[in-house]
Amino acid sequence: IDSVVPNFQYFGTSNNQILRLGLFDTANGMLDECVLRYNAQGSKQYNKDWDAVSFGGGNQSLTSVKGTHLLTIATRVFDNSADTVPLNIKSNQFGKFHLQLREITGFDAGFQYLIKDNFLGITQTVHLTNCYSFYITYDTASFGSNRLALIIVKSSPLSFLFCDIQAEEKNNVGVISWSINEAAAVDYCIIERQTNGGNYEAIGKEPRVNASPNGYQFIDYHLPNTSSINYRIAAVFKTGKKTYSKSVTVRRKNNAITTFIFPNPTKNLLHIHGLGMLSITIIDAMGRVVFKQQNNGVQSTSINVAWLAKGSYTVSIERLDRQIDRRKFVKK
Repeated sequence: IDSVVPNFQYFGTSNNQILRLGLFDTANGMLDECVLRYNAQGSKQYNKDWDAVSFGGGNQSLTSVKGTHLLTIATRVFDNSADTVPLNIKSNQFGKFHLQLREITGFDAGFQYLIKDNFLGITQTVHLTNCYSFYITYDTASFGSNRLALIIVKSSPLSFLFCDIQAEEKNNVGVISWSINEAAAVDYCIIERQTNGGNYEAIGKEPRVNASPNGYQFIDYHLPNTSSINYRIAAVFKTGKKTYSKSVTVRRKNNAITTFIFPNPTKNLLHIHGLGMLSITIIDAMGRVVFKQQNNGVQSTSINVAWLAKGSYTVSIERLDRQIDRRKFVKK
């Protein structure tokens, strides 16, 4: 598929709703894309007359999934104004990538589009003006058909409650501000925080603001020791219903997370200490992976390296925030 948006004639009928989702590198170069179309012929099962199977070429590929079929073009159908589309990501390189919607045709403004990341356990809104960024690592769960899905849903009016939400770090505290539509019958708002890919937790509560515009502000005086923090707002209505804002991220300023290895040089044991270590990989001077273990966020571990040949090695530590720390050591 090239970068030119095709005309409806290529899709066999003019009664289509079309979504084009692109996979991009960090330089914003498009690596691949897949097309989703919705019409009367759509289904959840593969249909050779209406679906196009991917050839699977290239170093990176993006496809949607129906059963065992990886599709460049998938013709689908909505269930109760919603659809969840499994995505398959293939890459022979590790690193950072982006998913972004490139075309939305035939959908009214009431639809929302979200990327669900099963690897990190988060869901984020995407549109033509923003993207979902993620890392592919040594962990096989970071790519393939089980990590990402595109959720398309017809939103209720509550989804448009939030006009704006922003968050930033000032003087070592988090400042979260947001506004809501004046007519909404909000009882109070709950401020929720997420760190290291974990679950959101409530950290504060703000009553309904009656002034216009309806501006809120919350100060997070206890910032966790991590490089980034996600915030979202839950608006609770007098009826008990709840709706969430989009999530926003604060990148910590001057918050160096140091990883220590010792002793160095070492003959037998290598001790490693660091915050939120997800996995540890040892690479030799030729660039070959000679050791890898999952660490599941444990902060301290010891590795027996007595079996390694003498020489220089690199320890690559992937943290829960998807940042990579690298430290060199010498095996005696």
